[in-house]
Amino acid sequence: MSQVAQKAGRSFPLLETLLAGQRTKEAYGAVYYGKDVSPTIDRDKLGYFALSVFWRAGAHSWRGPFGGVDKIDLGVHQEALRRYLPGEASFPAERLLYFVVCSDAFSQNRFYTPSKSSHSGNTTTHAFQARGLNFFLMTGEDPSENKATLCFMTGQDRWIMVRDCQAMVAGAQSRLEAGHKK
Repeated sequence: MSQVAQKAGRSFPLLETLLAGQRTKEAYGAVYYGKDVSPTIDRDKLGYFALSVFWRAGAHSWRGPFGGVDKIDLGVHQEALRRYLPGEASFPAERLLYFVVCSDAFSQNRFYTPSKSSHSGNTTTHAFQARGLNFFLMTGEDPSENKATLCFMTGQDRWIMVRDCQAMVAGAQSRLEAGHKK
């Protein structure tokens, strides 16, 4: 991960690689980089890292940084991820992984364990932040085709999004802190 993530105020190799390349598109406050304009980024390894963290967070309880215990409930998706990680099964269509690289210094110096995110609809979203790398795992029976095109694992372009994440990460951190103080 040291070749990817921000290094204590010095550099952020993944962000630098993306910013040096050609933007694929801009939408919803983010800049998107497809696999064709950033071929040196190993999306399979980044995806495996993220999915293994989500799987571990569903399989084990972790002590939270603000007290309490952190564990997510992936339900039937837990077993599917367990089978995917050693290569026993392909990445299932009813799961979507989104990947955002945070361009702001605040988010590049934050980490929070996987937790259920607050999104509406027929899907459940879990997220975690690791020093400027923000991952979202959506699970559900019927992800829309539009959302599926954004999937980091199976979407045609395997998008990496870059955006300022400070407000989102600060909000998530506040909710996590408040939840552990109860």
